[in-house]
Amino acid sequence: MKTQEEIFEIVKTARQQIKELPTKNLSKSTDDGYVREYNRLVGDDGADPQKLWSAICDTQSKSTYRRRVAATMHCCRIQLQEALRQQDAAQRAGDMESLKLQASVIKELLELITIIEKNRGQCPLVNTMRRKSKRSDLKYLPSSWRNQLHTQLEGSKYEISYLVEAVSGCRPGELEKGVKVIFSKETGLLTIRIDNGIKVTDHKGQPWREIIYQLDQNPLVRALFEICVKDAQSREITTTIVNVEKTTNWRAALSSAGQRLWPRLKFRICPYHLRNAAASDWKRAGLCDDDISAALGHCVSKTSSSYGQFQIGQATGGLSPIEVRAARHILQTRNPTPREHVRVNL
Repeated sequence: MKTQEEIFEIVKTARQQIKELPTKNLSKSTDDGYVREYNRLVGDDGADPQKLWSAICDTQSKSTYRRRVAATMHCCRIQLQEALRQQDAAQRAGDMESLKLQASVIKELLELITIIEKNRGQCPLVNTMRRKSKRSDLKYLPSSWRNQLHTQLEGSKYEISYLVEAVSGCRPGELEKGVKVIFSKETGLLTIRIDNGIKVTDHKGQPWREIIYQLDQNPLVRALFEICVKDAQSREITTTIVNVEKTTNWRAALSSAGQRLWPRLKFRICPYHLRNAAASDWKRAGLCDDDISAALGHCVSKTSSSYGQFQIGQATGGLSPIEVRAARHILQTRNPTPREHVRVNL
C-alpha cells in the first residue's frame, strides 16, 4: 500500500509531466482516430506499460509506429488529467481507497510516458517494410479500367458516386459529406465543387475547391453530366449533391466491383486508386503543380508529387480540366515538375 508521501510524490511528478507534454489542437476526426487506435492497442490486456509498448512496436511500418506513439501520448495526457482531477476529489473527500487507486493509474501512465520518451527521436523498429502506394498499383490495371468499372456499376446506387470520385479525385470522406456537381447551360461546363474539404486546419488543406470540365473531353465526365441533368433539362443551372451514406460501404462496393472484373488481381480497388488515376491524367494533360495540388485539396505544391505519375496518365481522352479553383493560394514547396520535351526535326 502506498503511503501518503509516496502518493504525493507521484502526483507532484504527474503535474510536472502535464506541463511538459505538448498540447495540440486536433480536429475531431484526428482525436477520434487516436482514441480508436489507442483502444485497439490496449485490447484485452489492459494498459500495462510494457505490454502496451510491445503492442506499439508490433509493426513493420514506421508510419504506423509514429501514429501509435502519437495516439498513445494524446490519450495518456487525457487520462493523466482525468486521474489528477479524480485524485483531487478523493483527497478533498478523504477517500484513501480512491486516492490510492488514482495514484496507481497515474503511476502506470507515467511509466508508459517514460518508455516512449526514452525512444523519442529514434525508431526502435528493425526490418521495416515500406507501405506500397496506390499509384504503383495502377500499372497492373488495363488502360480502360475506369470505364470498365463504370460499366460494372452502371445502374447501381453507387454509379453517380463512382463518377464523381473518378473525375474529381476527391477523398472518400469528402464524398460522404457531399460533393456538388454543377452544370451551366450558358457555358456548357461541368463543375465539381467540394465544399467540405477534409484534412483542413488553419494552415493546411483547401476548405473548398472546384474542378471544371468541358462535357465531351472524357466519357466519364459525359456520363456524369447525363445522369445529373436527365431530369432537369430546362434549367439554366443544374446543381446535384452527390454523397455516400458511409465510406466503409462505398469502399466495399468499389472493391467488390473490382473483384468481379479482375478476380486474380493481388490488391483490391479502392477510392485512392481513382484519386491517383485522376492525378496521373492531370499531369499528362499538362496541369501545373499548383492546379494539381489545389484539385487534390492541398495548399502546398510539393504534395502533388505524391499522387499519380505522368507516364501512366492517359495520353488521349484522359481527364483534362480547363480550370481549377480553390480557397487558398498554393505555397511553393518544390521545384516545378519536368514536362515532356517535344523533339523538333529540322
